[in-house]
Amino acid sequence: LSSSSAASDVYKRQVRQLSDSVSNIRVRKGNEANDEPKVELNTMEYQKKFKVREIPDTREGPCLEIEYDKDLPTASIIIPIHNESAWILSRTINSILNKTPPQYLEEIIIIDDLDPKNLDMIIKIDPKVKVIHNGKREGL
Repeated sequence: LSSSSAASDVYKRQVRQLSDSVSNIRVRKGNEANDEPKVELNTMEYQKKFKVREIPDTREGPCLEIEYDKDLPTASIIIPIHNESAWILSRTINSILNKTPPQYLEEIIIIDDLDPKNLDMIIKIDPKVKVIHNGKREGL
């Protein structure tokens, strides 16, 4: 048994375990005999269960007491995508917008690695969201 075959078997076993434990993830076989299994998220089921996500503050006691400098630089967040669910992408963007103080967020850049979907609705979420379309698949 080669090491790549053994690694592939471990990967397949982990995917199956994940699939069995989470009802909104399913695994289907690849197209070829040697293909890795494809992991898919059942977004319809996912949307029913997770409409709005409240993220708790998980900082420990001493960290809650730290006073941070108010004069911080802005940041750009880059999200590379290919064949991503528009619903999950919009949820990610909204989470960033809701949790990041606006004065520190310069922009959110979506790198579209030749995704077949139309991303016009993503741009409309907020003026800080920008999409860069690759002309060919770059493998990001």
